[in-house]
Amino acid sequence: MIFTTSWDDGHPLDLRIAELLAEHGLRGSFYVPVKRKQSGGRMDSADLRRLRNLGMEVGAHTVSHPDLTTAPDAFSQLVDGKRYLEDLIG
Repeated sequence: MIFTTSWDDGHPLDLRIAELLAEHGLRGSFYVPVKRKQSGGRMDSADLRRLRNLGMEVGAHTVSHPDLTTAPDAFSQLVDGKRYLEDLIG
């Protein structure tokens, strides 16, 4: 059986979800905007490294979480977000 989980937007509480998944031998995919300012904050660099060290997949979810259908910098939002995470966590 294959079971997948996917988490979106990089809220700091997602780290707790990752810890619970890891405790049960499960993995998740976490898609994070790397510089989004939102209520409740966002995961910082140490949190993102912790996600990766827990065995989670960490994927880019743009730089600042714009509406890509109207963002004039849509391509750079995607590329720069991915590049930032690659530089940060490999």
